[in-house]
Amino acid sequence: MRAAKIGGPWSPVHRSERWPDPRPRGSGAGAPGPQQEHESDTGEDETDGQCARGARAGARQGVVVAGAPLTRAVAVATAAGHAPDVPVLLAQALRMRGTFGDALDVLAEAPHGEHPALLRERFALETLLDRTSAPNLLERLAATGEAADVAAARAFRTIGLLGEGRVPEARAAFAGVPELLQESAPAVLRDYLDPVASGVWSAYLLDDFRAGIDLGERGLRIARRHGRGHVTANMGAALAYCLVNAGRLTEADAIAQQAIVDARRHGSQGVQSMALTALVQSAQWQRNDRLVAARYRALLAEDLPEAGWWRRTSLTAQARCAALLGEDSPGLPDTLQHDASVGYRYADARLVHARSGDVGSAVRVIFTDLGMPAHLGRVHGGFARLDAAADPLHALTRREREVALFVADGLTNIQIADRLVISRRTVEEHVSKILRKLGVRSRVAVVGLVRGRTPD
Repeated sequence: MRAAKIGGPWSPVHRSERWPDPRPRGSGAGAPGPQQEHESDTGEDETDGQCARGARAGARQGVVVAGAPLTRAVAVATAAGHAPDVPVLLAQALRMRGTFGDALDVLAEAPHGEHPALLRERFALETLLDRTSAPNLLERLAATGEAADVAAARAFRTIGLLGEGRVPEARAAFAGVPELLQESAPAVLRDYLDPVASGVWSAYLLDDFRAGIDLGERGLRIARRHGRGHVTANMGAALAYCLVNAGRLTEADAIAQQAIVDARRHGSQGVQSMALTALVQSAQWQRNDRLVAARYRALLAEDLPEAGWWRRTSLTAQARCAALLGEDSPGLPDTLQHDASVGYRYADARLVHARSGDVGSAVRVIFTDLGMPAHLGRVHGGFARLDAAADPLHALTRREREVALFVADGLTNIQIADRLVISRRTVEEHVSKILRKLGVRSRVAVVGLVRGRTPD
């Protein structure tokens, strides 16, 4: 399995290396497409807006980051006397490069460590790293009394609980969060887009797809308008998942493809893989095996996410596709980490090991206990399709199945009628229906199906 890495100008660097100019180079995959050309109120596009905001914040504080050694940039950004937005912007740039640990170090070393902006950025990073945010710090963020801070603290708390598999508690924590965030003005919400993204992911995991779609669509509009490039790819991937599960597959495909473009443009590590898993799921819902295969190949070619939950999601999608396509699995789904999506991984493990153990019962118990009916229904549907593929007689009624088994044993219609104590005419009707339902023309073909052979 390949280790996660970031290519191009955002490759992870050591702190002794120089800090690159964070603007996209050239055209190609990183160039803005038609859907990216959203301008902020100051006429800046996403990337230019991010750079310009960093430059303005640095100019106010006498800080020059671009082109300076990273160790010096960190030292300057975390020096006493600088406003909180300086280390926040540096942490966001480090996050876009995929160096989450460096970003957390910046926040840990910064003065004003419990400033709401610093706390929000810290919680966003901890979410990506599968770390549980300290409850006392979440309480301090909520204690500001600002409605957006209260919603942000609860959104981060929800995603943390879901990461631990504590779904009922997460559902309680999430109650009212989408409404609080939706009530915030765009000028406020533009600084709370990481909590919005956590809210969209939470809505997906809690089966509240409508809330996730509404919140994600608004969050993306605001992010593009105000040049928040560090969050657009993550938000788009989360929105794509909600759209897929709401059955809006065409929209989901467009949003996921744009998320991939945004991720490549802004260096959002791991988001390409997550967006591709949404595209794979959409192809499965479309029952398009050729599309599943093509998107599976693209997913295999993508680097694995560093973020734990995303990594597990990508790996289980790969295992599921391999099983559906009849190929060797590149790995086994992780069923040891009991986050809120562990049931999906159990289901995918059943696909990989369909003939060993009763993982299906475990999946049903998990989703029933977690109170996730939509997920349980999809799992039941997947099991039904798998069972149908394994059982050639799945379309027959109980009586038709009995007759088919007697036919396979070589009994005549009269003998079958005697065995079942029914008329010969009734047996003939059953045989006629059996042939039609199985799509065969002769009793010999029925024998082949029952005995596991392909009929001639």
